[in-house]
Amino acid sequence: MATPEADFNYYEFPDEFFEDEMVIWIDPLDGTTGFTEGHLNHITALIGVSIRGRPRIGIVHKPFY
Repeated sequence: MATPEADFNYYEFPDEFFEDEMVIWIDPLDGTTGFTEGHLNHITALIGVSIRGRPRIGIVHKPFY
């Protein structure tokens, strides 16, 4: 159960922000060691975006699933 002081608003996204307030992470092959060993079911591609230090978007894709 969330506490009243918790700042959870899953639909909040700033209408405007500057480029220097945004960070984008891209990991095109998460699980490189597993990939080289042939464990394709555990391989993912990851993309994350934060704005003003708060995570906003996260995508996990399993290309070999």
